[in-house]
Amino acid sequence: LVPAGSPVTPAVVGLAAAVGLDTLPVRPRPAVALLVTGDELVGTGTSADGLVRDALGPALPGWVTGLGGRPLPTVRVGDTDPDDVAKALEAAGGDVVVTSGGLGGGTKDLMVPALAALGAELVVDRVDCRPGGPQRLGLLPDGRPVVGLVMCVMLPMATVCSRVGWGRITEPSGSGAPSYPCRAG
Repeated sequence: LVPAGSPVTPAVVGLAAAVGLDTLPVRPRPAVALLVTGDELVGTGTSADGLVRDALGPALPGWVTGLGGRPLPTVRVGDTDPDDVAKALEAAGGDVVVTSGGLGGGTKDLMVPALAALGAELVVDRVDCRPGGPQRLGLLPDGRPVVGLVMCVMLPMATVCSRVGWGRITEPSGSGAPSYPCRAG
């Protein structure tokens, strides 16, 4: 009737009824846990005194919804201790976990040690694209994927960079969104 994975819209329901189908096999929208890391992030007001306004956290629920997911409430996590990140990943609900921040490399890259502490598999360590290369994809021991998105440092570009990175990893081909050729590294 329609390709597998198609959203069940009112038109699809009507089409199913027109051809005599009383039921359709469906899958629920995946619940997506959202973790935003960064002790320097503020959720209200403007950036000042070494603090940065979180531009990605408020946008994530809308992107998840637009891609067919069901966002869970955003959880803020400090980024000074990999154990805090590991505990937040372990406690996160949902079918998928999306994180932002803590991916840039060096001492502030807490995602890799947090995944390792949980016994998770690191599937993708980087994506060969600019901006947004240090993105991660891991699998928790229970099989849930963890998608780590990078947050650009330059404030005016934060949302744009994060959006480009999100599209490169998560938007399916043919979605009408821009397509960027990137390789997993």
